[in-house]
Amino acid sequence: YNKQDMIREAFMQMIQTMKKKSVQTGISDDNMSSYQLVIQSSVAIAVLGKWIENGMDVPPDALSQSILTAMREPVNINFEN
Repeated sequence: YNKQDMIREAFMQMIQTMKKKSVQTGISDDNMSSYQLVIQSSVAIAVLGKWIENGMDVPPDALSQSILTAMREPVNINFEN
């Protein structure tokens, strides 16, 4: 059981809590929002794992801002080449 497993487990618990709250408050819980939560948490888990691997070489605030910025920017992929 390593640090990435601990982070992943914490994120998955957070996702379950968020899903329960959205159902309790009447917010629709469609499949796409569920996938979006998993995508976003997976990105955060990967980044945090890399950050730990790199000896936490950047301040947490800068890392958080970088994650938020990256998630807001669209990804352009060209599958034709």
